[in-house]
Amino acid sequence: MQVFKISRSSFYRWYTAGPSKRALEHSLTDLIKKELDLSKQRYGATRIAEKLKREGYCISRCRVTKIMRANHWVSKHKWKFN
Repeated sequence: MQVFKISRSSFYRWYTAGPSKRALEHSLTDLIKKELDLSKQRYGATRIAEKLKREGYCISRCRVTKIMRANHWVSKHKWKFN
């Protein structure tokens, strides 16, 4: 491990750790953007979270809201006329 100038234990901890939180969040961001585009930007955080849960992803409505706000994504509202 002298090539990397790190300890052996640090290398193996990194090697066996799996994806980082940032990598997981990036994949969730891509999924949310995909669902938003498929719905023609009509679905809000609640519907997107429900759809992702049905597909097997573990994500809450609040998490979807935070990701959408961070990326300045908003849903289009359909106005009801009398």
